[in-house]
Amino acid sequence: MKIKVTHTTDEDNCGQYAGVMTELTTNEGILSVNFAGGEPEDMTLNRDLSDAWGISTMLVRAYNAGKNGEQLEIEKITAEE
Repeated sequence: MKIKVTHTTDEDNCGQYAGVMTELTTNEGILSVNFAGGEPEDMTLNRDLSDAWGISTMLVRAYNAGKNGEQLEIEKITAEE
């Protein structure tokens, strides 16, 4: 099992994070969620934060992977936009 977290920097915003993507890879496949910066009125579960609905599925897959003996690897990346 591997969890990869990628932070994207926004050079036009003093290097602040423009977004974060988390990807889970297990023997069952790959799932990911992506959260990007946006307008405050769009930061709802029905718009910019809609990937949050996939987190419960990712948690179940991660639990099953650990239960099945998959080793955990975490990779953190900072990428420029």
